[in-house]
Amino acid sequence: MKRIFLTFVYLTFIIILSSCVHEHDCEIEPGPTNTIEDGYTSAFEPDFISQLDPDAKKEIRVMNGFNGGDFYEESYIRFNDFTEVKQPVQIAKLRLYVKENPKLYVFFPNVYTIHVSALQEGWNENTLSHSNRPAAVEKMTSIFPADNLKPGDLYEIDVTDILNDQFTHIKPHHGFGISLDAENRRESTAISFYASDNGNDALNPALDVVYEW
Repeated sequence: MKRIFLTFVYLTFIIILSSCVHEHDCEIEPGPTNTIEDGYTSAFEPDFISQLDPDAKKEIRVMNGFNGGDFYEESYIRFNDFTEVKQPVQIAKLRLYVKENPKLYVFFPNVYTIHVSALQEGWNENTLSHSNRPAAVEKMTSIFPADNLKPGDLYEIDVTDILNDQFTHIKPHHGFGISLDAENRRESTAISFYASDNGNDALNPALDVVYEW
């Protein structure tokens, strides 16, 4: 868990958010609750808690299951000062930095897809495991360019529809679930992104939100 800067951009108004005021954008100053919660879970180690491992806590990972089996990993992330979508969103992006290259275990032509879900209940990174992972509703997907990503690359995922759905239906925001799928299930791959405990704040996950008004 790390303190974060969560950036909000407003198109026409000066908005007072937390204790800072800017004409076009505002970065929330770090406070006691302004943190990132993140971690990953493993279906083949259902009680594994990444936050309890000094190396695993530095990354969040996704891996698809070989032949549709239980050999898969999923990640979860929440920005603690962002608990409610109070206005319509023009665009919102979840920003992640690649930690390691995809690991291809079986070599077949393939198309990978990132699934991003809206989490439906609260959770705690210090107890998060596959056994108690929060329920999620899938809202969007993103084609995953497995052959192109390099360590340090920025990977942006559009989460606009997820946030607007939460605004429209007045749903609380509990963060995002991230998983990986492959068109050819005979191949399995994994990728890791930097988590908030990676030791370099510049590589922390971030959420950028632009409101319609």
